[in-house]
Amino acid sequence: TGAKVVPRIEFNAEKWGPGDFIQPTFHVHILEPLVKAIEAVFVEEHAFDGVVLDVFTPMYIHGLFKSPEVINASATFIEMLSGRLQALGLEVTLPVLPFATSGVPGARDPAPIRPKDMRRIARAVDRVIVMAYDFFPGPGKTIYPLAPAGLVAATMEYFVETVKAPKVMMGLQFYGKEVVLPDGEGSRIITGKDFLERLEKEEIDKFIWYAENKEHIVHFKEKETEREHYIIYPTLQFLADRIDIATDMDCGIAIWDIGQGLEYFTDLL
Repeated sequence: TGAKVVPRIEFNAEKWGPGDFIQPTFHVHILEPLVKAIEAVFVEEHAFDGVVLDVFTPMYIHGLFKSPEVINASATFIEMLSGRLQALGLEVTLPVLPFATSGVPGARDPAPIRPKDMRRIARAVDRVIVMAYDFFPGPGKTIYPLAPAGLVAATMEYFVETVKAPKVMMGLQFYGKEVVLPDGEGSRIITGKDFLERLEKEEIDKFIWYAENKEHIVHFKEKETEREHYIIYPTLQFLADRIDIATDMDCGIAIWDIGQGLEYFTDLL
């Protein structure tokens, strides 16, 4: 079929702190055991085609993108690790985070990684996935867009221009989020199964389209408690608009996560 299997390795943010990235022995203590473990499992045991290295998540959590020293150290680590894995015949894919945002569609703060650093990192891998969703809305924001189209386009434009389109894939989420007010429960991830159950239980037959963000939202009150619910979940129009962005920029699409969506979502691909 031509399909390739490229499992994801996530670097645990609870075990990796700011000091780890700049320790002189970091590469020695981490690189060799990691390469051996990946070779044993990915190559020898399962004959996988590649690996997705999710190394930036702990850096984002610890706010390390502001440190040039840490960025340089992490770039060196990615170069060394990717080179070793490619020598084993594995394709290396690197997810990168989107911009922070004040929540204004189309507005963006500076990229988390400087262009020259991003180009250096991208040269070391086969593919870059831009996680064009889960934009940070800023403090005090309770209800905010899932992936506002203007900000998705601005983010993708930056990475396509910086990295060059053939290596870039746009992250497209198949999950949504639900916010419950006013009891401060915050937001939670909602999958396709959860979404359909909500629609049936609450007898919802109306979606609100926010043209500015190009997203559908569902608003209802619980029959028993009167608590307000806001659900933002991908629809066919939501997906079509973002696929158009990827098509216009000549980049691929990376789905997170097919199992969280509805069966007909893939009809557009």
